[in-house]
Amino acid sequence: LSAHTKRQSIVRFNGTEGNAWIEPLAPFVTPDAPAKFQRVTQRQHIQNQMHAAEARLKDTQDKAAATIGRNSIA
Repeated sequence: LSAHTKRQSIVRFNGTEGNAWIEPLAPFVTPDAPAKFQRVTQRQHIQNQMHAAEARLKDTQDKAAATIGRNSIA
């Protein structure tokens, strides 16, 4: 990929114990390429993802409601 290519990743850790630590592998973390994510347990990672998805859903619903409200006034 080039620096100009948009990239999206979906992180999933299927079958991992909830208390397992998820973190970048040491060989891939260097002073020139620091970790982009903090160490987190599998359980916390899933909870974080669920909270983020709920927030995005609410934001989408709020925007849709505002759009519908503006269109019904016109």
